[in-house]
Amino acid sequence: MPIRSMTLVLTNRCNLACRYCYQAVRQPRRMGDEVLRAALDELLATDESNPMVTFTGGEPLLEYPRIRWAVKYLRRNARPDQHIHLSLLTNGTLLTPAIADFLARHRVEVQLSFDGVASAQDLRGLGTFGILDGVMIMLLENHPEFFRHYFTVTVTVLPSTVPFLSDSFTYFLSRNVRRLTLTPVLTTSPGWWPGRITELDRQFHRICERSLQHHDLTGDIPLLLLRPASAEQNTAKVSAEQNTSTEFMDICGALDRSFFTVDVDGQLYGCAAFTASTQPASAGLLQDFQRACRRGQLRADSGLAKHDRQMTPDSTVRALLSQKNKYSSYGQCTDCAYSARCSVCPLAIGSWDDNQDPQRVPDFICAFNSTVLKYRERFLERACEWRTRLNSDLLLDQMRPWLERAAIFDPNGSWNTY
Repeated sequence: MPIRSMTLVLTNRCNLACRYCYQAVRQPRRMGDEVLRAALDELLATDESNPMVTFTGGEPLLEYPRIRWAVKYLRRNARPDQHIHLSLLTNGTLLTPAIADFLARHRVEVQLSFDGVASAQDLRGLGTFGILDGVMIMLLENHPEFFRHYFTVTVTVLPSTVPFLSDSFTYFLSRNVRRLTLTPVLTTSPGWWPGRITELDRQFHRICERSLQHHDLTGDIPLLLLRPASAEQNTAKVSAEQNTSTEFMDICGALDRSFFTVDVDGQLYGCAAFTASTQPASAGLLQDFQRACRRGQLRADSGLAKHDRQMTPDSTVRALLSQKNKYSSYGQCTDCAYSARCSVCPLAIGSWDDNQDPQRVPDFICAFNSTVLKYRERFLERACEWRTRLNSDLLLDQMRPWLERAAIFDPNGSWNTY
């Protein structure tokens, strides 16, 4: 099976200690040169014409010289018919102008972990808001096209940061961020109770209204969660739907055999969240799932293709992955109008208050997903109304140059469909 995506855990070290991070590092480790090169060679040999490579950690920029070497190696050795998409997950605190120059020159997408206004970001790293604000300004000023097309902000939402959500969204718009993701915390979420969903609803109502105003003015939809499915798919969910050989893969794509994570020691996994270097002491449900995620050992002399990629999940893992019988304090998943579009990371289920029930979805995850999907529907309905109002020949001719710049009108003369 072709390799569609490969994640490289270059190190488990990090220069921050985010209180909600799922990584539990005991012994600092880094990927060896032979493992790194063997992994890149496997990707170069895949039949996939558009594979993705993601550099992660820990904080991968602690290993920036290895990133630099790997990027040059891939760009130099890729086949003419092979377009390799490169991505870097970083907390941004080590992102200097020189590093930014290199990433922009080689089109390495930067996914910046940044939780919003100072009150929210301080929970990730006290005093780091000013650093990351400066990083975004630097990227926008020095590399405007790169910032526009190869830069994404990823926000981790906690119960404690819900009150700052709409303010954080407005802040990112003020910094001209074109791609923004919101993800609920995957570890324990203290401070959440079912009644707080009304507070979450208020925040997303403001975000939806602000997004509609922004869309009316620019044609852009920065918040990826609000974009139409045809434009911004949920990778894990799509993977599960397309993998007909594993009908139990309903909520997560971690066992998809075309997705690989290479740990620091060359051990292969289906997901970076379950590597031994970051989850050395998984127990209960997570221990079972981590075992199911293991794919074998990558070695320079044997490569990836000779290892068995088949997974043999037991009943516990099947129960974790299946949406059937899932529930939260808000009700059964099968009774939810949004269940077909909802994904839940098994890490969240297994790490939530020492939960041992594979069917129990954390209340915060459930509230977040259902609220997001509700406002996504509302946003798209109203955005389509806006598009309909513009659909007159006279107005279209007047606005054609602007619409083409906003990438919502095909110069051949038709609207791009959502």
